Amino acid sequence: MFMIAHLFLMLILWTNFLKVAASVQTLTPIYITPDYEAAKKLFRIPDDHQNELPLLVVSKDGGMDQKVYNPPLTPLAETKQQQSLRTWILDNKHPLVPALTDANSREIMGTHGSDKLVVLGIFNGNDSPQIDRLRLAARAWGTSKYSTNSKKNVVFTWIDGKEKAEYISRAYGIKSVDELPKVVVLDPKEEELYRKDGAGADLELEKDALVENIHKMVEGKLKGTHINGMVGAFAKKFEKVMKPVVEFIVMYPYVVAIGGVAVVVALLYFLLSDEPPASKEERVPLKKAASVNKID
Repeated sequence: MFMIAHLFLMLILWTNFLKVAASVQTLTPIYITPDYEAAKKLFRIPDDHQNELPLLVVSKDGGMDQKVYNPPLTPLAETKQQQSLRTWILDNKHPLVPALTDANSREIMGTHGSDKLVVLGIFNGNDSPQIDRLRLAARAWGTSKYSTNSKKNVVFTWIDGKEKAEYISRAYGIKSVDELPKVVVLDPKEEELYRKDGAGADLELEKDALVENIHKMVEGKLKGTHINGMVGAFAKKFEKVMKPVVEFIVMYPYVVAIGGVAVVVALLYFLLSDEPPASKEERVPLKKAASVNKID
């Protein structure tokens, strides 16, 4: 009975995985192999994943970088699970550290709605040594203990600050190439920008320090600034406060309508009701005046 149930679940997984694969097949190639031992040697899969079959592994930069989809693949019966898998594939289809261009900027910065951090190296031209340092930091993050259970997907990219001087000046306040290289981290979903570490110093390309700072950002231990400054931060907070209100109105329109009518009726009743009787203090002088008139 267990064997039949297992085969049934595998069939569901296979069907739903092919559905996700078909939706991204024009964007990135996907290969399937039944030979785990061969895949293990080719992709250098750690032994602790052996009990998590089937596995989804992405290989980048000629096999120099691998990443295993976490959590393990499930039957993918829910649309949310399928969307999460599709998002992960699209987020990881680029090289380990691609150049940020007009063609790929929307995709890298999170147009798929994924909860991610984008580590952006801003360099003076095509600075190969600095790009290599960023690549080392990306590999260090991918192999760190923090990456496996990270709440956010972390992607690394770089931009030519000399060629895009106007953009980096407007977006990141970098007025001169003499300030380069710089590293900033963006959270597209929360619209936050990180420039400093916990000590208030500029983020550095040194891989160990950058990995630690990324972990702190993921865990909420480092605070960024809103991309659009204080006005943007206020608008974001206002949006968070109003979101549950709007959701309640959408989910329970009749309750809101009845409540609105009740408020209007109560307000009209209050405005149109007779003038309230005078208070005791107000009535006392009138009684005294009446008594005086009677004596006279």
